[in-house]
Amino acid sequence: MAGIIKERLFTPGPTPLLLEAQLRALTMTLHHRTDAFRTLMRETLDNLRYYFNTRNDVILFASSGTVPARERWRARFRTFFRRAIEF
Repeated sequence: MAGIIKERLFTPGPTPLLLEAQLRALTMTLHHRTDAFRTLMRETLDNLRYYFNTRNDVILFASSGTVPARERWRARFRTFFRRAIEF
């Protein structure tokens, strides 16, 4: 997938950054459509299932904490309105 991979260096500033973090930032990033990313995501979700001691699906939001909260309210209202329409 050579056409997808874009090498970019995102650095914080103007705060000091540890050398280890600087070196890590220079390495290749995982694109979300690669097999390496899929493997990492699968392992992460399996580890989260183990941590939370569940066999159910674990949903991982790559966003701030407000997105899951908003989606929770949306789901509640969707259920409410669906029930209201059925009556």
